[in-house]
Amino acid sequence: MCASLSVDGMRGWFLPSRDELAMYRHLKATGVGDFRDGGGADNFTYWTSSQQAAEMASHIDFADGGRQHYDDKNFRRVRAIRHI
Repeated sequence: MCASLSVDGMRGWFLPSRDELAMYRHLKATGVGDFRDGGGADNFTYWTSSQQAAEMASHIDFADGGRQHYDDKNFRRVRAIRHI
């Protein structure tokens, strides 16, 4: 999904690792990226490309302060990033 994404003609997006997605703390502090507190876990939980096993991957829960969790791969949101 991230690899085929095109936003305003820009390509080269990818699913970030857990360390790359942790950047949200800096973005949130400056008001960039629409990161919000509260809400259900599904609203603020995003997959990363970091895997524990073939069937388990890391996700970051922004609602609980950016804690990293591992879980069975299932439906969650993603935040594509790209290098500039």
